[in-house]
Amino acid sequence: MSIFVRIPSYRDPELGPTVDDCIAKAKYPDDLRFGICWQHDGSESLGALADDPRVHVVEVPHTESKGASWARAQVLPFYDGEDFTICLDAHHRFADGWDTTLMDMMEMTGAEKPVITTYPPDFDPATGRYDRRVMAMAFAGFNPNGPIRFRPAAVHNADELERPFPSRFCAGGFAFTLGRAVEEIPNDPHLYFLGEETNLTVRAYTKGYDFFHPHRVVCWHQYAPPERPTHWDDNRNQKTDTWFELERHGQARLRRLLGIDPPDPNEDFGAYGLGTDRSLRDFEKYAGVNFTVQGVDQWTLDGLPPPTPYPFESEASWIASLIVLRQFDLGLPREDLDWLADAESCSVTLYDESDAEMCATRIPPGTLRNLRNAPDPDLTVSHFTRQASAKWKLEARNAAGERLERAGVTTER
Repeated sequence: MSIFVRIPSYRDPELGPTVDDCIAKAKYPDDLRFGICWQHDGSESLGALADDPRVHVVEVPHTESKGASWARAQVLPFYDGEDFTICLDAHHRFADGWDTTLMDMMEMTGAEKPVITTYPPDFDPATGRYDRRVMAMAFAGFNPNGPIRFRPAAVHNADELERPFPSRFCAGGFAFTLGRAVEEIPNDPHLYFLGEETNLTVRAYTKGYDFFHPHRVVCWHQYAPPERPTHWDDNRNQKTDTWFELERHGQARLRRLLGIDPPDPNEDFGAYGLGTDRSLRDFEKYAGVNFTVQGVDQWTLDGLPPPTPYPFESEASWIASLIVLRQFDLGLPREDLDWLADAESCSVTLYDESDAEMCATRIPPGTLRNLRNAPDPDLTVSHFTRQASAKWKLEARNAAGERLERAGVTTER
């Protein structure tokens, strides 16, 4: 049973070790076929990969790259009818027999079109450290332009699980499914980075695919070491075709796909559009989210398994039940904000009317430093809640060991 392995690589020194380990740990390495979008700066080399007949490469000078989703789309023409496909990043390690393990997991789901997907646990190639926890994808919020933000979440009862378990979402950097998905859910080259996974999730779901998290660790992912170059850092100072413009264009396109903004009469999503097996609203109810109001069900916030219960008689009552992100302004005086601009640490805790803790947030030092130069500075804390007001307590410390403590009541901004 053949597998088409799709990898975008942007100036990544881990590309070679990733492909080598993928081959070495597969039970049937001769059944692998790689499609790689190699975005490089001219000083890099593919080494032995260049002569491996299983490896097919699109070479792109890194100055001509247009982002992650675009890069993933460049390898799709290499698909040659393989039985399965897996979408990866260029910085992974693999468990022994990962290929047959994933095929077995597909069969365990009982679904017609399953996708085995997650945020894999972390590894560090420099120290040899491997996180052995089974991981899942969880809702973390909405980005300002509409797509969902996800976070990795450890599965604490993994030892009790006997098969893959349902997921609401699909990861861009680890997704194993039927080979025909390459043609049915091609990566949209018009997207840049943010929203790629929301885009894949809703398109796959509406085309009949069901998502499952692996119940055992199949591979590991190296998460953003500071020395790895990124496209946005390399293009931050360009005057034209910058990463920001690419991102802005992709976000606007995604908002139209999700129904947040009105459709463009001249835009035809074609193969990059939604399916007809299920509707976008079907996905929203399954996942417990609503893109238009940027709301989420408490069941989803609590990380409980999908599908999200839907005990509502009307869509209006469902939407009214959703929790939205509220922004609370602490209303601190200018002298406190000036003090906080030099703080080394700062945390804010929100409490409800009964003094039960709602959330605790650490404010990054960079955010605090920005208070100094802001024309109208304020300090805000965001939280998904139905409450329009909250009690708060702030605790901060500066380099001299001095502490600042404040408390009060705030309303939604």
